[in-house]
Amino acid sequence: MTVVTLEPWEYDWASHVGAQRNEINASKQNAAYYDTNRMEDNRIANIASCCGEMAVAKYLGKYWGGDYWPLDRHAEFRTLPDLQPNIEARRIRKPTNPLVVRKRDAEWERKMFLVHPHEDDYATVDILGWMDAKKGYRYGKQPNWDQTGTARVYPQEKLYDPSTYTD
Repeated sequence: MTVVTLEPWEYDWASHVGAQRNEINASKQNAAYYDTNRMEDNRIANIASCCGEMAVAKYLGKYWGGDYWPLDRHAEFRTLPDLQPNIEARRIRKPTNPLVVRKRDAEWERKMFLVHPHEDDYATVDILGWMDAKKGYRYGKQPNWDQTGTARVYPQEKLYDPSTYTD
């Protein structure tokens, strides 16, 4: 595990992007299979996720522009990764949760980083490890909450140490 602390300006930018993503998606309906009892407030989730993305970018020395776009252009941009060329930062709420790999992550050949922004200060982010999405999807287990059959959970203890990542 690696701990990254965002500078105030990094946290401010990640929070701004999270707020913008929340505002854009405020009128969007959740998918029918979402269990709202398991979800947290989107305002919090978006900011925490953006802090995780910013932390991975900082750790890897990559640019994070903090993308967001109008709903009517979603199809145009939906395949873009969190970080170029093919990195996804997957945020977890509890520090012991597994990595969730979706079928599209494997199809799009993503490298998945598991991140846990600290709940008391999202500017502090644990980067718990990384995994090639194809491997994570192939060897992960289908969770009982996945009604679409397109998600796999991969245990944290089998992730690669962040220091081993190379492009």
